[in-house]
Amino acid sequence: MCGIAGLIGVVGVSNGQEPVKRMMDAMKHRGPDGEGIYISKNNDCVLGHTRLAIIDLSPAAAQPMTNEDSSLQLVFNGEIYNFKELRTELESFGHRFRSNSDSEVIIHAYEQWGEKCAERLRGMFAFAVWHENQKRLFLARDRLGVKPLYYYQKDGLFIFASEVRALLASGLIPRKVNPDGVVGFLNFGACPETLTLIDGIRLLEPAHYLIVERGKILLKESYWHFPQQGTKDVSPNEAVAQVRELLQESVKLRLISDVPLGVFLSGGIDSSAIACVAAATGQRLKTISIVFEEKRFDESRYSSAVAKRINSEHIEILLTAGDFRQRWRNSLDSMDLPTADGINTWFVSKAAKDAGLTVVLMGLGGDEVFLGYDSFREVQKQIQIIKMLSLLRPFIRFLARLHPKDKAPVPFLRGNLSARYYLAQRGCIVDRTLKTIINHDFLKETEFNPLEYLSSLIADKPCSSLIDAHQVFELQVYMRNQLLRDADSMGMSHSLEIREPLIDHHLVEYVLSLPIDTRIGNRQKYLLVDAVGSIPRECVERPKMGFTFPFEIWFRKHLLFDVKEMFFSASKEIFSEKGLTHLWRKFEAGKTHWSRVWAVCVLTYYLERYFGRKPVG
Repeated sequence: MCGIAGLIGVVGVSNGQEPVKRMMDAMKHRGPDGEGIYISKNNDCVLGHTRLAIIDLSPAAAQPMTNEDSSLQLVFNGEIYNFKELRTELESFGHRFRSNSDSEVIIHAYEQWGEKCAERLRGMFAFAVWHENQKRLFLARDRLGVKPLYYYQKDGLFIFASEVRALLASGLIPRKVNPDGVVGFLNFGACPETLTLIDGIRLLEPAHYLIVERGKILLKESYWHFPQQGTKDVSPNEAVAQVRELLQESVKLRLISDVPLGVFLSGGIDSSAIACVAAATGQRLKTISIVFEEKRFDESRYSSAVAKRINSEHIEILLTAGDFRQRWRNSLDSMDLPTADGINTWFVSKAAKDAGLTVVLMGLGGDEVFLGYDSFREVQKQIQIIKMLSLLRPFIRFLARLHPKDKAPVPFLRGNLSARYYLAQRGCIVDRTLKTIINHDFLKETEFNPLEYLSSLIADKPCSSLIDAHQVFELQVYMRNQLLRDADSMGMSHSLEIREPLIDHHLVEYVLSLPIDTRIGNRQKYLLVDAVGSIPRECVERPKMGFTFPFEIWFRKHLLFDVKEMFFSASKEIFSEKGLTHLWRKFEAGKTHWSRVWAVCVLTYYLERYFGRKPVG
């Protein structure tokens, strides 16, 4: 796990090394163990790398890394879990290796297979390969979007980095707010791909590669797609057996490390599954849990049961409202993009680093892959109600003509029903609330439409059921835009690598290919529970509870003054003061969820940090 940066086609820049060095300095937290820089002969390519040493700690694994004749240069962030298998294959083709790192496999894979090299990699990755002779840059990102890769391209200049803040540190990008990014963030509590809050900075889509020459993008292609759902016809018992095999393989691969490794353990099914499978390999683990004074949010009973079952070195960290108040601004400083849901990952990552760990495994993705959210079981029932309402559309339109000021039911019944249901379930600030709190002039500058965005995600996917569509949304919106992004930025702020065995692409491909009845079953995440077979019973039968903090209590009591102050310091160029006051009063009265107020606070903090008090729209 590292930080990468680069600059191609240095037009109007006298010394490309200086902006790349500034980008590297902005990512020291991603790579405290070393750094390196490459400058091409004609100064038309500069690559930078900050290193967090995980596999092969020797200088031989330092980057930028070159091939045998120095015609290729590599910078890479992530882990390639099948690197030993690939190395053996590449050596049979005559490639010579200088290190024992997984990084070196990529550069020889590119030599051997060219643009198809990413298809051979199993892991989490974002990398760039510069071909000096061809003056061409090749960039690629992993299938599920675990590792980020941002870029900016204009007037013959192409810049890329692992983080938005690094791109801004280059000093070559105007700091101008992207209105679509602002609205997209408020809609979902995270910026939808490929948007950011900075005009011109984009996120390379997962499972894509990019080719750049002379500072211009020549080609962007996808090399992998989510499989069509429900294509396999297997029995539940066969499915459980195959999931068991794939899960054990996924966890075993992610235990490869030359530095201390542990597991985030909440006591839920997902983290318990990872801990149990990891412990079954014979490795003695450290497990990390956050506990609270507020009993409704405290899961220590369940995490302790798992830790006892697997005989781990279990570390519990008590987090009080006072502790949170002391450090919450530190966690906000670690946001690379604003997030309404990532602070919990920052605190548990800090606990892991304080415990001496450099790598942790977590259960991220279990609810999305194994249909664990309650919404999956509710979706068909709710959609049937919406379909019945749609039959009333002519009558509702007639009423709308009689009452032109109240047209809310009409747009609700238009368009993709699965997208509308998902937005109702996952949306943060949408529809009327959004229009109330955003200034009309700012809103006119935006083109982002959350329903069009959601509908585009399933436009080329033959979803055979409404649950299929809902699963695609959870995988590509909530998991990718929020959970994975938070895990990367909040973990790396502590120089901590987070690995997610439940979203190994082999496992995801298999589970998604199963019939919907086999995927969902009659028990919560039965495929995962039965595949593991050793999760304590009380952890399986407990009420479902996400890993969340007592924000509802803290924001209304211990942190009320802090939250209110930040909320009302929001930019008046973007927000309507009248609308904010109305939303705050609803929050005080308990008539709106705390996350809506928090989303405004997070966005305000981010804009003030990177743009000052009055960001330019």
